[in-house]
Amino acid sequence: MESKSFNEVTEFIWKLFQKIKSSKRVSECIFLSPMSVLHAIGMAYFGAAGKTKLEIQRAIFGDTAKEKDVRALFMEINKILTTESKNFNKVKLLVANCVYIQEGFKLLTPYVEDIKKISSDIIEVDFMDIKEARLVINQWICNKTERKIENLIPPGLLQPITTSVIANAIYFKAQWARRFEVQNTVNSDFFCDEIRRIKVKMMRDKQEFYYYENELCQLLGISYKENNFWMYILLPKQRFALEEMENSLTSSQLTEMFQNGAMVDVTVKIPKFSFTSALNMKDVLTELGMGIIFDGENADFSKISKRKDIFVSDILHKAFLEVNEEGTEAAAATAVTMTDKAAVMPSKQLFFVADHPFLFLICNPKNCIPLFLGRYTGLNVKSDNAETKCIQYAPFTSVNEYGDNMFLSTSLL
Repeated sequence: MESKSFNEVTEFIWKLFQKIKSSKRVSECIFLSPMSVLHAIGMAYFGAAGKTKLEIQRAIFGDTAKEKDVRALFMEINKILTTESKNFNKVKLLVANCVYIQEGFKLLTPYVEDIKKISSDIIEVDFMDIKEARLVINQWICNKTERKIENLIPPGLLQPITTSVIANAIYFKAQWARRFEVQNTVNSDFFCDEIRRIKVKMMRDKQEFYYYENELCQLLGISYKENNFWMYILLPKQRFALEEMENSLTSSQLTEMFQNGAMVDVTVKIPKFSFTSALNMKDVLTELGMGIIFDGENADFSKISKRKDIFVSDILHKAFLEVNEEGTEAAAATAVTMTDKAAVMPSKQLFFVADHPFLFLICNPKNCIPLFLGRYTGLNVKSDNAETKCIQYAPFTSVNEYGDNMFLSTSLL
């Protein structure tokens, strides 16, 4: 795919993150897999026609979008998530796609062929038996994410008139290229905001990291084994300026940071953390211009079936992340339910002390499209430190000396 297309995708992902952020509390942690969300949208896109297809195209690529660009994007995402993942020995990246359809519901042959091109299974279920259908779909997602994503489809979501559920699940587990030594981890203060601070397990090391800084923030890049994936942490230079940094950053600035940094010696302190984040993407995607897919009167998914009453009722996304001394483990799932500037490189010793809220992402540097993206504030997360006094809220993420663990799942209903 041309780099222009990747830039447009990155711009869409950043807009998606900004919309999600604006719908949450300022202090709240956020975590998602843009790749999982895009993959699930792609599985619906192949069944869209007319104005519905155009709205999806424009939301991602802008007014000049063409169908061939969008199709190429979704095929490339599938390649990144499936074909390339098989070439990694030290990184475990598992991707699974499935379209659950009502028993006896006939899919059109071209749609079936497109879905198979992106390595998706098609399984019949009986949505008249809501309890059993929910159990089957949730169990599939749970198994595909090494049991890190459970109960993506909540009670009451499926209805007897549900015709299909499009599901995408991602599991990622990798060790740092050089792990953080456990004996160097210490209890330390993390400043959540102007009035709240917590005790966290702070991992420490001094070695060569990818580094970039400007007047706004510092960026640190930590490689996983084989250098196929990196975690990047963006730390505001002012302690409580995460919101300001987020609002100032653009996708082009992020790309510049990834391209213009250098490998230098840095003394690093970053917290171990873990959290789970559950998101309903319906309102966010509507604000980004995809509202028609949720419109039962006007949605056009006539390339899925000859029936004319199909629309998307919900897009659910759930993600898990754990970062520790050894590496990272993460998972995510998405479900779609369908119903009838230059780098400043000081010569002095560099310190990267992540003791206040920051952004982070994991991506393959070949394309810089985030596999995972989030913000860590120290609040609404699970902590293994008894001194933490924050209240557990919707999301949960974990980071440790050895790396990260992440899981992701997205469903369209």
